Amino acid sequence: MNGPKSSPIKTREANRIRVAFYESQDRYLALAAELHRILDQDVRFPRNAVYAVKHRLKGHQRLLEKIDDLNARRRAGSPKVDHTNFANRIDDLLGVRVVVLRLSDLGKVRQYLDSLVTEHRLQIVNGPVEKTTFLVRPGSEPLAGGMAGTLDMQYSGYSSVHYVVKLGRALEAPLDLAGLKAELQLRTIFEEAWGEIDHKYRYERVRSGERIPEFVESGFSDLGLYLQAAARQADHLCEMLERPAVDQAHAELHGGEPQHVPKAAKRSRRPKAKVRSTVAQLARVFQGRLGFAPNKLTLAYALGRLEEYRVRTGGRLRVENLPAMLTEDVLRRFEEIYETTTGQRAFDGSTGDRELDAVRLVDFTLATSVQAREIAEAGLRAALRSSTQAEMSGAKGVAGTEGSAQTVVVKLEGTEDALRRFVEAVAGEDGVKASSSEYRRDEAKYRVELAVTRQIPYHVIERLAHRAGAAVHGVVRKQVRIPGGARTPA
Repeated sequence: MNGPKSSPIKTREANRIRVAFYESQDRYLALAAELHRILDQDVRFPRNAVYAVKHRLKGHQRLLEKIDDLNARRRAGSPKVDHTNFANRIDDLLGVRVVVLRLSDLGKVRQYLDSLVTEHRLQIVNGPVEKTTFLVRPGSEPLAGGMAGTLDMQYSGYSSVHYVVKLGRALEAPLDLAGLKAELQLRTIFEEAWGEIDHKYRYERVRSGERIPEFVESGFSDLGLYLQAAARQADHLCEMLERPAVDQAHAELHGGEPQHVPKAAKRSRRPKAKVRSTVAQLARVFQGRLGFAPNKLTLAYALGRLEEYRVRTGGRLRVENLPAMLTEDVLRRFEEIYETTTGQRAFDGSTGDRELDAVRLVDFTLATSVQAREIAEAGLRAALRSSTQAEMSGAKGVAGTEGSAQTVVVKLEGTEDALRRFVEAVAGEDGVKASSSEYRRDEAKYRVELAVTRQIPYHVIERLAHRAGAAVHGVVRKQVRIPGGARTPA
């Protein structure tokens, strides 16, 4: 690509970029918290396949280097990247990484992300982009110990998957988070190990201009091959334990009688037709009771929970027992507890919320079948309270907690009359008080500090501002401890 020549960013512009990035970091950290909430805090998330979910903000120096590189490669006539537009032009200011245990686990997380998109809880801006770092292809000859085959140097697929994402509309994210992008990476724990070592000891030196000896470069490439061999071997061994005929395979490799294998490995897999029939049966039960059939992810979760309870009860609880367990009385009691605990009606929210309500109903129904009713109801209340607090402290709300108060800074845009009407409207809300305000006439912008002593959703602040004729441009929360730990009024 032949573009205009670009000189390195000048000091003044570099400082503007640094300041702009500092000022936006709170919003990116809030976005990271919300992505963590819909990833590893959803009960349907395939956490058995995942080692860790973590995030990082791009470093300032690396950001400047990337902007330099983008400007050097830009097409003639295209605008330069600067402090006013870098957030729109660079997708990985925030990076979120999901590290899985096995290569085959990448597919499980991808399926979960597809469901989040269907529920409008996540929006994919770009991707999935499948990348290879050190993947190799097994040959046809078996290795000692039953490994998949000899390793050659040919490419056979991907070892990481990259997305660019935004929060979906069903999350009702604050305006200052709704447009932010993040890079979401899926990779195996073996690639994570190689990437971390390579980045710290080789990549950083290469980037700084240091010359790396050729034998060290090739050594890092070899390390990638060794770790990929380990990744394939791990997948192979795990698959062997999951196969119903693992003992027969052992006998064929080593001769003689089949060796003892774990009971879990001997358990035969249900035929696909049987699984499809069971899922369809579950969908019919929900359709009859709730008036809608949950999506595949929720049905898979329900099927997994039923299997857990089947094993726990020695086979007493089966899928065919679900209609008898999910009675009108159980559903009515679930809806009563839901409304008294959350202040909302069950199955009355967005598509994603409705799916999570179905998950809670499954757990409550199974619990009432094996526990005393009062224990199952106490567990449901605790789960609902925990979920509500997570939502209120995340992007959807402003939270006041027991023994604490919060100072909430609301940034608005409008006239002085709109500011006055907003402050008056806030005064009518229990547990919220406008403690100070600042108006900037030249920009028609103002900030209002609210003392919050109860949980108040973000959309309430947005509604009050809208009625006053103002627009909310951001909310910053700062928790303040009350002396002596006194309980604040609710």
